[in-house]
Amino acid sequence: MAQLMLECGFKQIWLGLETVDPKLQQRTGGKVDNASFLWSIKILLQVGFSPEQIRVYLLIGLPEQSFINIIDSINMVLDNGIKPYLAKYSPIPGTAIWEQALRELGWQEPVDPLWHNDALMPYYSPYLNSEQYQKLKMLIKNFKF
Repeated sequence: MAQLMLECGFKQIWLGLETVDPKLQQRTGGKVDNASFLWSIKILLQVGFSPEQIRVYLLIGLPEQSFINIIDSINMVLDNGIKPYLAKYSPIPGTAIWEQALRELGWQEPVDPLWHNDALMPYYSPYLNSEQYQKLKMLIKNFKF
């Protein structure tokens, strides 16, 4: 499949890793694990995609996600020569993780949608502050291929 994508002219590949924490991976739906992610990177590079053509989304602001967890996620992506992009967690009302986010924040339904959009939600995390968020952005910004 990766070879066909390259032959068909795909210019950029975006992967959603979200986090390297296995517990958080399961809690967010178990869509990917670290071994599958690393295998995908290996295959994409083997067929001829360059590291500059591969991007990886990492979530920030997940319930129970620590600053160190985000650093670990960023470092795993960077250690594989790929640039990560931070995506701010935005909970979806009615999901299990939404209920957990409400409990952590001490909020009760109904919650105005403005307060759970991705522009604000990570700043409410009890595990991440704005100074740490800026450090995360700088770590990625300073990455060179």
